[in-house]
Amino acid sequence: MSEQVSQLLAPLAPVPHKMLIKGATIISMDGNVGNVPRGDILIADGTIAAIGQNLQAGGAEVIDAAGMIAIPGMVDTHRHSWEGQLRRINPNAATLEDYCNATHFSFAKYYRPRDIYVGNVLTALGCIDAGITTVVDNSHNSRTAAHSDAAVDALLDAGIRAVHASGAPVSGVWDEAHWPGNLARLQARYFTNPDSLVTSAAGYEPDLFAESFAPIHQA
Repeated sequence: MSEQVSQLLAPLAPVPHKMLIKGATIISMDGNVGNVPRGDILIADGTIAAIGQNLQAGGAEVIDAAGMIAIPGMVDTHRHSWEGQLRRINPNAATLEDYCNATHFSFAKYYRPRDIYVGNVLTALGCIDAGITTVVDNSHNSRTAAHSDAAVDALLDAGIRAVHASGAPVSGVWDEAHWPGNLARLQARYFTNPDSLVTSAAGYEPDLFAESFAPIHQA
């Protein structure tokens, strides 16, 4: 992780051992918990330990949430995370062709792994700031193994819950042996822990890559 990125992520760490959110209107979306007016949420070691009223926790960081609403984090099911630094470059795009010309057929072809990392970090932190705690990372600029690693490392460093959906680039030169065969390497390197906040998926066009996936399905 570069020094600049370390500084960018510094405000996120260290995570308090205990955090007590007090006085919020809790909309739990959980039938067993229900909704709690003026409720408290105790978080210990990154996990919700208790929900109720007038909770006490010695040594906890207390957040006064009176007059606020506490709800589960939002889920963004389609985000081109690698394009994070390209936001606002194409505000008047009226068609898919406009979008592709500004991204896939221009900037994307010149992306280095560190550009993938920066894009994913910016996207993940922007999501968290907006209340999105889970994102599907449609990573369709996976040019080399290093590009894929940079995308996953960024998601892990940002601390967001994510599904990394690796996909082949649309244009330009890329390592054709890398994708989809690289999916197995990613799985072995990053996704063996079932409790990991970041998991994997495959993003691809079935008609284009059906033959490439045949050996994987047969294995």
